[in-house]
Amino acid sequence: MQTEAPSRYLLRVENGQLAVYAGGSGQPELCGEVTLSALPEEEQQHLLQGVWAESRQELEGLLQDYSS
Repeated sequence: MQTEAPSRYLLRVENGQLAVYAGGSGQPELCGEVTLSALPEEEQQHLLQGVWAESRQELEGLLQDYSS
């Protein structure tokens, strides 16, 4: 049985680092590649509230933006 990829991803702060949650998952799919303090203040505020990516492609773009 093949599981369907989540259609949305939530990016938020977990222990001072960027964490990615797939769909409504309670466990992060990815965590720790970006430290919150390394980001500009405005982006930090958005991530503290949570940022939704509507597709895997959008998620990858956001992660690239935050890590550069």
